Amino acid sequence: MKRIIKVLICCVLAVSMLAPMTATAATRLATPKGFKVVTTTTSSVKVKWNKVKGVKYTVQYSAYKNFKKSKKVNVKSNVATIKKLKSKKFYYFRVRAYKKGRKASKYTKTTKVKTVNRLNVDKKLKGTWQSVGSIVGSGGEITELTFNGKGKVTVHVYGGGYEVNYKKTVKYTKSGTSAKFTAFGTTYTVKCYTGTNLIGVTEKSKNGSYQYVYIKTVKSVGYSLDKFEQNFVDTNWNSSYFKNACKNKNQQFYGVQIGIDNYGYDGLDDEFYALVNSSKYNENGYLLPIRNNIAWARVNVGNTYYVVIIEKVSSKKANAFIYPNDSITYKKEVWTLK
Repeated sequence: MKRIIKVLICCVLAVSMLAPMTATAATRLATPKGFKVVTTTTSSVKVKWNKVKGVKYTVQYSAYKNFKKSKKVNVKSNVATIKKLKSKKFYYFRVRAYKKGRKASKYTKTTKVKTVNRLNVDKKLKGTWQSVGSIVGSGGEITELTFNGKGKVTVHVYGGGYEVNYKKTVKYTKSGTSAKFTAFGTTYTVKCYTGTNLIGVTEKSKNGSYQYVYIKTVKSVGYSLDKFEQNFVDTNWNSSYFKNACKNKNQQFYGVQIGIDNYGYDGLDDEFYALVNSSKYNENGYLLPIRNNIAWARVNVGNTYYVVIIEKVSSKKANAFIYPNDSITYKKEVWTLK
């Protein structure tokens, strides 16, 4: 009888010890599921997720992928609208649930990050774009792309040796910062870049795939010499691409130097130059103005020539599209002043 009583007491103690563990497991907070972006406007983003019973939520967002300088919004419901966002930026969002306790609050893990592109592709593309090559006089056929900002683009191909002239309007589809459409047997993929008047265009047909940089056309085409000089003359730019190119040629990289030769090659005219790893006296490189803030350059690193399209987008930053050795594929990078 005593043995039976002891067994019963042990069972009761075991059950009493397991009960708190079961309760703890039952009260463990679940990470919200179904996190998604519902709508976006010019200055706000609305996000939503599945409800978690008995909790509140913290939405964290930032313009940086690593959530540097992030901001937080606490909400009670499973939906939140983040306002006063800047245009022409990417934003990153995530959410977690929390529950306040007597001594400390309990938090769930954060959801997977959702990226929101604040670049309005329709608004960005609206207008007419033309290949930079045709503007600097490379010859051949000229292709113009005119976007109406409402999902349609007119492709106009003209000029060239046979004086072609054909035009077609088609619909385009959007994905992130890109637009895509097909006309005259060629598939065009257009890549938009934040804060720039240049776009990258990949043209793919049975003849192959080519990449071009297009510039937005304006009524007053051209440039002011004074303004162009203010943007480019006596500047020296950092470039990871050319730094590696110099390293491969066993040369020291001093920057991409841009200036003006007041004497010119014929002793009369001013001429701009763009140089990598050298001075203007022992390296062949030159610069052609396109707009006040856009230039076309040809530079040399160890007898390998590169075509570079440079757009100054701020006082210390420029976008650069680099074609190595007359390649049909460019490399885009952001330059900063040294």
